[in-house]
Amino acid sequence: MRHLFYLAIVLLTACQGDTVYKEYSRNFTDNRWMADDIRSYKFAIAKNGRYDVIVDFSHVYDTPLNRVPLSLKITGEGKTLADRQIDLLLKDENGKMLGDCMGDYCDLRVVADSGRTFGKGSYEVKLRHRFDFDYLPNVLGVGIRVEKSR
Repeated sequence: MRHLFYLAIVLLTACQGDTVYKEYSRNFTDNRWMADDIRSYKFAIAKNGRYDVIVDFSHVYDTPLNRVPLSLKITGEGKTLADRQIDLLLKDENGKMLGDCMGDYCDLRVVADSGRTFGKGSYEVKLRHRFDFDYLPNVLGVGIRVEKSR
């Protein structure tokens, strides 16, 4: 029994080994992401290397939206490293949900910036939606993670 406990600890640690930063929030009133709500994520890189910036997005199942337009800005070392527009595809061309859905919730994980070289230092990612209205509906949560590139 003791060996199973240690094996579980090793496996859990191994699964988290490539993630250097992760933050996720569910604080959306009435499941609405307001247009003026820019999400900011500050993190530090301890070791020079190539990393992926990943967006985690949760939404209500069977949302009428096919995609979520986002703006992603990465700053660090006193300059803008990336400023791009991305689309999170929620459904395929046949209307099938692309996220991992269970019950009324779907979780989607999308690599937004792949193989970015980060030196040791502090960085910030700003994320906002570019939906054409005052708010993006059916949002349950959003966050980012930074992982070592494989």
